[in-house]
Formats: sequence, structure tokens, C-alpha cells
Amino acid sequence: MRQIYIRLLVVLTFFIPSGCSQSLVQQVASFTPSLVLDFGSGLPAGLIFSRSSIGTYMGISGVMQIAAANVPRIEYDPITHNSRGLLMEGARTNRLLNSATLSTQTTRTTDTTNTLSFYGIGSVTLSGTATGTLSGTNLTSRVSLTFRPTAGTLILTVSGSVTNANLEVGAFATSYIPTTTIAVTRSADSCIKFTGSDWYNQLEGSLVVEFTPGSAHVNSGVYSLNGGGKPNRMDLRFSGVIISLSGIDQVAPASVGIMANVDNRCGFSYHYGNTSLVRNGGTVHQASTMSIPTVTQMQIGNLDGNTVSSLNGHIQKFTYYPLAVPDSYLQSLTN
Repeated sequence: MRQIYIRLLVVLTFFIPSGCSQSLVQQVASFTPSLVLDFGSGLPAGLIFSRSSIGTYMGISGVMQIAAANVPRIEYDPITHNSRGLLMEGARTNRLLNSATLSTQTTRTTDTTNTLSFYGIGSVTLSGTATGTLSGTNLTSRVSLTFRPTAGTLILTVSGSVTNANLEVGAFATSYIPTTTIAVTRSADSCIKFTGSDWYNQLEGSLVVEFTPGSAHVNSGVYSLNGGGKPNRMDLRFSGVIISLSGIDQVAPASVGIMANVDNRCGFSYHYGNTSLVRNGGTVHQASTMSIPTVTQMQIGNLDGNTVSSLNGHIQKFTYYPLAVPDSYLQSLTN
């Protein structure tokens, strides 16, 4: 094994770009990551986070908190009080009024998928453009109902205790959006890390990310390594890895079975157009692409800042190695 490491160092020293530091060469030799972002207790240094509105989340005590605009949300499990990581969501609008303690009301709908959610032990019965009843279970658990109304007036008849309620366009519930007399929009979360020769290697590299998507949307974005926009990017999304040049998607590893509301650990490596992708120590999916795009930034939790391609879930940890580690090692890193 030592001989393999020595030969690997010789080869990579030859191919490392002239702009890379000597410390990078040393890291390559020992499989040491050049970047580790741990979101267990806060936002790591060197990241640019933004959200132009407030956002709610569960604090460490298990009580809902409100984060001010541009403040990241490190969310905790309300039962175990363990950190769930950085909450990243797309933009959503809550159309219910006085949502903290809901009363019977009407709202206009179009022919598109909606999701109703709330806490409490009461119920909400739908009539008009949709039918159905959503019943609560207790004061600390959230229930939700996804449905597709017709265009017109939806009547929501409330019975009993219904608190912190959302009615939003989409196939799943996102974090609670407080309202009073008008509908309120929560803006999308954005988190960016710019690349540099101190941690990023354009020719080859390996990434391991731990995350929990909140939905099964095909374009739910875990991260995007890109050149500043859509035409030039390397994405990990719910459907797998997509590598795109000039807006044209290249061949890339297929889906590795990423699951919603489940902890996932995915590893991805690239090396002169050859790529590997693995989830939770399973089968390695390999593919060859024309080339690797030039990367200037990494967007975490969405694709290109596109709100419909947000993770709508949690990022726990991101680790980057400045070389394409062997597939067997990539499996061990995700086990």
C-alpha cells in the first residue's frame, strides 16, 4: 500500500496545476481533506449565507424559533434534541391568514398541487374546490395533507385547536410561515462557498456530503459546483449527478437511490472526465463525460440559486478531497 501511495504522489505532483500550493500536494498524498464544512452547531467560516425574509425552525430546546433575515437556521430534532444541520429551503407563500391560531376562512386556488399542514389536536375540513379532512394528533406533532384543487374558492372549516398552519403551493410541507392579515412569503435560502487553490482542484477531486432531503423532488439540489451559473456546472441532485457544459447535460452517474426524509451520505469523485458516485457505502456508479466544467463556486442546498431546485432539507457535513480517491475508499467514506 505504501508503494501505491508513493506512485500516486508522483503522478499527482506532475498533474497538479502550477497555482496549487505545496500543502495541497502533501494533502493529496495522505488522502487528507482540504475542506471540511460541519453544520452541526453553526455556519462554518468562509460561507456566504442569505435569505431576504425571516424563517422558522426548531431550536435545541424543541421549541419553534424565528431566525431574522440572512440568519442561517441550524435545526434540531424536537424529540432527541440532536442537530439536524443547516435547513435549506426554497421560497414558499403561506396563504392562510392569522396562521398562529387558525379559524375558518376561504382562499382562492388554481389547478395546482397544494399542501396544508398544522400542529394541534383539531381538524381542518376542505370544501369548495377540494374535499377532505386533516386531523391533528397532538400539540407537538405536525400533520399535512397534499391535494390538487380546482380553480375557484376553497373553504377551510376549522374545528378545535389548529396552530401554526401553512397552506402552500407544492407537493410537500416546508417550515411554518407566520401570517397575520395577509399572505406571507418566506424567501429562498442561499449558501455559497467560492473555490480557491487552497482547497479546490480543477483536474480531480472527491466530495462526501451528509444530508437529509425533505422531499423526493427530482431536482432537489444538494450542491452545485459551477462557473457562476447554469451553463457550466457539476450538480448532485435527488436524481443523481448531472454535469453540464454550455447548458447541455453530459453523461453522468445515474441515481443511487437517494431517499427523502432519510439520512444520506453520498460520495462523488471526478478525474479527467471519469466520475464515480456512491450512496451509503453501496454500489459505485461510474461514467465518463466529455470534460469537467470550470468551477468558481459551490452552492450548497440548491442548484444555481434556483428556488424550485432547493434541497428543502438539511445539510449536516460536506468534505472535499483534492484528488479522486479510489472507489473502495469512496465507499468507506460513505459507509
